[in-house]
Amino acid sequence: ESMPKEQKEPGFFSQIKNQLLTTVGLIITAGGGLVVTNIETIFGVNSPDPIEVTATPTVESTKDTIIVLQKTTPKVVVKKVKPKPTLTEKRKKDFDW
Repeated sequence: ESMPKEQKEPGFFSQIKNQLLTTVGLIITAGGGLVVTNIETIFGVNSPDPIEVTATPTVESTKDTIIVLQKTTPKVVVKKVKPKPTLTEKRKKDFDW
């Protein structure tokens, strides 16, 4: 009965040891990545001054021709037409009060 207990404990401690080693390896890898990313600032490597490039637009002398077409709209004449009385209106007109 004592054998299984001894076998369980080393397995548990070896898992913790493996997790700690993995964590340390991960920290070292992350630190190395940061060093590589910031290597210029860490070692003080100065980059050359940026060269300013200014572009001057060239003005071409071109003349644009604008053609304006005026569209004539037809004139609309509105005539007021008195509607024809309906049968009911005719009866009302003939009926005396």
